[in-house]
Amino acid sequence: MAGLDAGCRGSGDGCIVVSAVVFDAATIVRDKHVIFDRLSLQVPTGAAVALLGANGAGKSTLLQAMLGHIAPTGGAVRVLGTPARRGRRTIGYLPQQAACPAAMRFTGRTLLTASLTGHRWGIGRPRSADRQAVDQALDRVDATALADRPLGRLSGGERQRVFIAQALLGAPALLLLDEPLAGLDPAQQQSLTRVVCDIARASALTVVFSLHNLSALTGAFDHRLELVDGSARLVDNHEPPDAHTLDALYGLAPRFAEAAS
Repeated sequence: MAGLDAGCRGSGDGCIVVSAVVFDAATIVRDKHVIFDRLSLQVPTGAAVALLGANGAGKSTLLQAMLGHIAPTGGAVRVLGTPARRGRRTIGYLPQQAACPAAMRFTGRTLLTASLTGHRWGIGRPRSADRQAVDQALDRVDATALADRPLGRLSGGERQRVFIAQALLGAPALLLLDEPLAGLDPAQQQSLTRVVCDIARASALTVVFSLHNLSALTGAFDHRLELVDGSARLVDNHEPPDAHTLDALYGLAPRFAEAAS
């Protein structure tokens, strides 16, 4: 590439992916509006990244570009060493609306088994390997005790654990979560964030986790990906956000100024 590296070192079969996601001067357009113009960005492999931005800043659009659902009109987007494209089994994805209302009558185990065997409804008898994969995914998110209860009888945080287990089926290398904390109380937010980040570190899984609530970030994520004024900036999570970023994301800087006066 003319700009950033392609996200890997070496050549041929010896390519080692060092950046799970690379935007190389990528222009991303959605509904005829330019959301990102010549965006250059790299997400390191194995990092747990909090994707932050105000409503309309482009968080979901950025995730859709990583999934290959929105192709760049200029530049390039590479994921796991190759151009972004739809339907990659190496990517786990949790959308904002994870399940339709009709699915609430199914148990978590039924949902995961149906996802793994490729059937939307009316699954047949799963193989031993399928059952083992489902059990492992549920165990990774501490949801084994929830597996045989209908989704409609679980709390919001419990359902999100099951849905994240669904996204982890097939052992993806990249996990994209779009607002998984929406509607959860602070304790559920903190617990779910910690579970996901612990999984990322234990398995070298790259996670991009879209959210609004900065309090859920404490000590959990490796980096913040801040969307401000049409740009994206990856920063170490130990570096506190500056006043401009806080103001752009949450309108907090003026309150801080008033409190200090």
